[in-house]
Amino acid sequence: MAGLDALSTNLWSSFVDKVDDIIRAGLERLAADAGENGFGTSCENDLNRELFFRMRRIATERHKSLLSLSPRPALSREHTWNLVPTSEANNQPSPDDAERTPRENKRPDFQWSFQDDEAEDSDRATRTYVVECKRLGQAIGGWIFNANYVGHGVRRYVESSHLYGKDDVGGSMIGYVQSMDVETIWTEIDRQLNSAGLATLPQPAPILGSSVLHLASHHLSRLNALSPFQLHHIWVDLRMLVCQSACKRDPLSARKRDPLTRWRKVDRTRAVALRAA
Repeated sequence: MAGLDALSTNLWSSFVDKVDDIIRAGLERLAADAGENGFGTSCENDLNRELFFRMRRIATERHKSLLSLSPRPALSREHTWNLVPTSEANNQPSPDDAERTPRENKRPDFQWSFQDDEAEDSDRATRTYVVECKRLGQAIGGWIFNANYVGHGVRRYVESSHLYGKDDVGGSMIGYVQSMDVETIWTEIDRQLNSAGLATLPQPAPILGSSVLHLASHHLSRLNALSPFQLHHIWVDLRMLVCQSACKRDPLSARKRDPLTRWRKVDRTRAVALRAA
């Protein structure tokens, strides 16, 4: 497995920082809008679509803002980067594969690419940052969200059938927290990682300045791909927003779900019965 040129590590870290900033800002907007529009309990594909539009708007807004500066700053490599994500595109071919492989038919949720002009090998000059998204929380029917986060998410970065981010050194998982608390989810996720023989994950910690985002990262060992691979985990907490949205749509129904309301109703019923007696 060929490695990256020594020079090509510099631009990568700068690029990842900017992509990561777009992701976090997009998730913040997603959370805010979920509370207003009630899509916090949506399926993964719908949440991804909502997130895509928000990240695209943010990337476009920031690029326009940069171009509007006066006097215009001297252009650098970073000004040429397209920070708009690509949604559900196939894995890109690897120069290490002599022919088409099954992984080229797989589609991670989001990708960002840039041309690394510090790379000495032109076949390795296109760098790609891959992101996979999954729902987190209580299982619904036979769909066990926290197990699937590992089995159909994290493992796709290491298994030969997918090998997301094969030729690069990092990527991300996005987790949509829809129920359960973060610590309980993390405990289940870490147990799944151990069962799969993957590196343990530190408990995701709140991101400074955010009320909804949690972050953790670990390194994965991989075969037939660049290794070690740093995988960031960014979780957005949609639980309170789901409750707020439900109350706005149907306040009476929300009161019915309130245990205090139920007890008060029982007490009133008993009082009426006693008076009748």
